[in-house]
Amino acid sequence: MDYFGQAKDDATEPRLKVKWPCRPVNVIEGALLGCMIEAAQIEEHRAPMVFIEEDQFANADEYAAMYGDVTAHEALALRDIIGGEVVERFRRQLILARELGGNPALYFVACEVEGLNPIIERKTP
Repeated sequence: MDYFGQAKDDATEPRLKVKWPCRPVNVIEGALLGCMIEAAQIEEHRAPMVFIEEDQFANADEYAAMYGDVTAHEALALRDIIGGEVVERFRRQLILARELGGNPALYFVACEVEGLNPIIERKTP
């Protein structure tokens, strides 16, 4: 049944409703993602979760104690900045791990060539 005009249902493209995060494709990438999540949790004290209750910035006092008066929008931007700092520490190594297919020897050589300290530990026999 057509209530709103003559457009057919297949004339519009379906909207993306859910976007799942990518999964690690190898063991090194999985370990790096685990380290990145731990680092994000450690840094969370710098910008705690923002709570909005009844259109009010509920935990503004926490932010005021650390940064002075900030709005909820500024607090959310601060969370994004701190999250970006954490991701930046791991970004290049995640790219290397994915591009090299999880080969540990190549990963450690690539880190050395790029001047990076490998975040995961080299296991020696």
